[in-house]
Amino acid sequence: MTDSVAKLFGVRSQRDFDELTRQITELRRELRASGHSAMRPKVQAASPPNHERDEP
Repeated sequence: MTDSVAKLFGVRSQRDFDELTRQITELRRELRASGHSAMRPKVQAASPPNHERDEP
């Protein structure tokens, strides 16, 4: 019933907000995963190997 009333007045329903929240959460996870995988090679290339750091 609330969906019908929401449509009648042109207001978003709770179902619409739930769907948007789910999509945003999925996009954040994908972005975080792609960001981590893209940063790993850069971090490894930027830091010298352990034996070079430990030598005076």
